[in-house]
Amino acid sequence: MRKILLFALLLWGATSAYSAAVLDSVITTAGRNDKSKAVYSYDADGRNNLTISYTWSANQWTNLSKTENTFDDNGNAIEVIYSMWDNNVWANMYRYLYTYDANNAKTSYTYQGWNGSTWENSSRYTYQNREDGKCKAAVYYNWVNGKWFEADSNFYSYNAAGDVLVMQTFRYHHVESGYDEDGWFKNTYVGYGYNEKGQQIQRLTQTWYESSKMFVNVNKYEYEYDEKGDMSHHSYSYWYNNDWKQQHSKDYVYNDAHLLMQSILQNCASGTCVNSQKEEHTYDAEGNVLTDAVYDWGESDWMQSNFTQYFYHNDGSEAIENIQSSEIKTQKVIRNGQVYIIRDGKTYNALGAEMK
Repeated sequence: MRKILLFALLLWGATSAYSAAVLDSVITTAGRNDKSKAVYSYDADGRNNLTISYTWSANQWTNLSKTENTFDDNGNAIEVIYSMWDNNVWANMYRYLYTYDANNAKTSYTYQGWNGSTWENSSRYTYQNREDGKCKAAVYYNWVNGKWFEADSNFYSYNAAGDVLVMQTFRYHHVESGYDEDGWFKNTYVGYGYNEKGQQIQRLTQTWYESSKMFVNVNKYEYEYDEKGDMSHHSYSYWYNNDWKQQHSKDYVYNDAHLLMQSILQNCASGTCVNSQKEEHTYDAEGNVLTDAVYDWGESDWMQSNFTQYFYHNDGSEAIENIQSSEIKTQKVIRNGQVYIIRDGKTYNALGAEMK
């Protein structure tokens, strides 16, 4: 089934002196007609404290959803509330609550749903952290009949460089759920491998079989890097009939600034890897992404399925938020193997410089 793809627009407010680019709004198009927009607001410290999403209907933007973020004095998000627009009012849907230790490492998050009059617990994670802030244990709970019940736990080990080596998960069995006894039981094992440069080259997942008292392979990711240290290739394989079967692979190309320019995904399920999807990216001179283009492989050629254009505004500048989708006149062309963007009658190269 064709993947639904989005068209995003970030708006640029021109100023004489460049400062950090700030996300103003995103206009997305799924298919040809379904459009939506997300508008971002920030507090005095530059933190995204409000996001409102709209849907395009009857030639106007209509409220769809709202996300409100609250932060502590250290800039950590402590509450995130998600609401939907219903009968011309905002209706609470769910929220996340976060806590942190003295080093600003997350110690818990709690998910709550709105029952029409108050917030109700649903699930939560608690974290135990090392002195360097890295998580060494996480426990997941479900809220059942007014009580927290353990469900899953993850335990992490690291190498001397601070890279995770192993994540082992356990599942809690409750007598109330039909098990013979309460307790933690092995579930999965995830092992990470690195090369001499500290680059991750493998992630292996295994699952525990209680009947045979052993871990059995499930899947693995393998990674390769170019001479500049950028990841140039990854492959995904799954374990079948005591052997590895490659499912897909992806190749990456970067520019001299280590910015991703192109990636090509191939499907290898048939035993032969064939083209599936391609992504291309362009950037301005500051490294801000200008465009994302996504292509699906047809019978013999790439067919563009999604095009995303990004615009930004500078800190403190006026944001242009009311551009209508019908006013967007942007076209991507390829000339002599080079990517060019045509916008508002002007032509730009892949770095965003106007071509005279």
